[in-house]
Amino acid sequence: MKKIILIILQAIFIFGCFNQNSLEKKFITKTNECWVVYSQVYPNYTFWSFNKDMTADNLERNENGHFKNFNVDDDLVIGPQKWNISSDSILTWDIHKYDIVNVNENIIVIMSVNKETKKQDHLFLIKENKMTLRKGAYYYEQKRLKNQEKYKSE
Repeated sequence: MKKIILIILQAIFIFGCFNQNSLEKKFITKTNECWVVYSQVYPNYTFWSFNKDMTADNLERNENGHFKNFNVDDDLVIGPQKWNISSDSILTWDIHKYDIVNVNENIIVIMSVNKETKKQDHLFLIKENKMTLRKGAYYYEQKRLKNQEKYKSE
């Protein structure tokens, strides 16, 4: 009987580790990919890259459209920072903690609580190829402003 219980416990442990690894794998980007991060609070896109070595980078797009790691801003070190996902689906990235709301191969939704307003903020991570990124939020904002008649209800 003890052997059966031990086998069941080992199977639960192995299955739990397998699930955790598969969730982490969904965050990891290839060299030609990044996560475009859109927030309800901040209208501009941010770019993140989660690496196999369990570090993550902030990315910056230069005027030519190429990406570089944006991990140091003068004397402020931003990254690369370690990240992990706990068994209860909490993404920890350096000092930040996010609840993982939903995950698939191309979109991840995470949530945090704004320390100042105490409101929940959702971040939407959309996986993109670095060479074929969608247009930024500014493009769509200007499109609406310049073509308001197209958005009127009849």
